[in-house]
Amino acid sequence: MKRQNSQTPSTSSTGPQTGVLADQPAMQTEASGPGVDIGLEAKALTEVVGGLQRMLADEVLLYVKTRNFHWNVEGPDFSELHKLFETQYEQLDEIMDEAAERIRVIGGYATGSMGEFLELATLQEVPGGACTEGRMEERLLADHEHMARGMREFAARCGKVNDLGTQDFVTGVMQAHEKMAWMLRSYARRPMARPGSPSAGLSGNA
Repeated sequence: MKRQNSQTPSTSSTGPQTGVLADQPAMQTEASGPGVDIGLEAKALTEVVGGLQRMLADEVLLYVKTRNFHWNVEGPDFSELHKLFETQYEQLDEIMDEAAERIRVIGGYATGSMGEFLELATLQEVPGGACTEGRMEERLLADHEHMARGMREFAARCGKVNDLGTQDFVTGVMQAHEKMAWMLRSYARRPMARPGSPSAGLSGNA
């Protein structure tokens, strides 16, 4: 992923709530301890690794959701949205890999099972098939905005414990989510076609 610089869990399937990413319960987030001497206290490392684990889980869920929508999008904007979703899930794939690597760099072990990701994530997954609760781009937009808010809070926490490397990484991820949200917002704010008109289609299937 190219970068320029350098949450309480949702109760609704249509859009997540805001929250501080590093405040959520964690799994297997302890830093490895011996051999990790990079100028950060063990408590700080453990806190940052925990935040990265939850970030990774959300990135995985958002990746799967974007893939789902890429496969199942319908309507007159099919070609454009199909390609946009592909571009974005490729970006998310890179973010996932970099998040897992950052966890390893500072002494943690990345989670790797779907069960762990689902337990840690603050985003909601959606089933495959036609999207009947709002347009696909609107749902992804809400998720990317949620991620940008969470990254902003998490970056500030990293700064407070002097983990400038993770802070820089998280800031770059925040910027990536902000840009993906911008792209989706352009579609979400376009005029809706009237049902039954030649240009209708996304209102019921996306």
